[in-house]
Amino acid sequence: MRPVFSLCLNLALVCASAAPQTACRLRERFRLNGMYRKGDVVLGGLFEVHFLTVFPELSFNSEPEQPTCERLDFPGFQAAQTMIFAIEEINKNPDLLPNITLGFHLYDNCVKLAVAFRAATALISGTEESFSDLGCTGSPPVLGIVGDPGSTHSIAISSVLGLFRVPMVQYNRGPTLVDSPAALLAL
Repeated sequence: MRPVFSLCLNLALVCASAAPQTACRLRERFRLNGMYRKGDVVLGGLFEVHFLTVFPELSFNSEPEQPTCERLDFPGFQAAQTMIFAIEEINKNPDLLPNITLGFHLYDNCVKLAVAFRAATALISGTEESFSDLGCTGSPPVLGIVGDPGSTHSIAISSVLGLFRVPMVQYNRGPTLVDSPAALLAL
């Protein structure tokens, strides 16, 4: 039984590597809550602006609708507004970054990891749509991301962002749930 499994695995790997490379194409569109301002350098942000996610009923007869976010989380909204304020203050001072304008692209993660992953994908791709493969090249439109306040979410998201060489800095309003130094270094 083991040689058959090994043979099938090797055959699958050979077929996958021999398949013609497809161009990067977008597979689906996300509906995300966000704010954007153009700039020479754009910083991304993931914030908990809403704390209740309503998932639609699944019928299995059609494609499922995307979840909606409800109930405003004032501390999360304040954190997003603080980032916007800081960027505006930096842009107002010509001595800090002469001839460079900072922009931002902020998303609400609705306290759900799946929504945060979609938002992170939107930040590194420059669209609210997902990639079908990792054959996409070019630099991401954001220089870095101010990340999810939840440490477990941040570790998961930073592992994906690391593939695209996009750094993430975590802000945290509460205790960190990270025990290992290696996990902290991932952030």
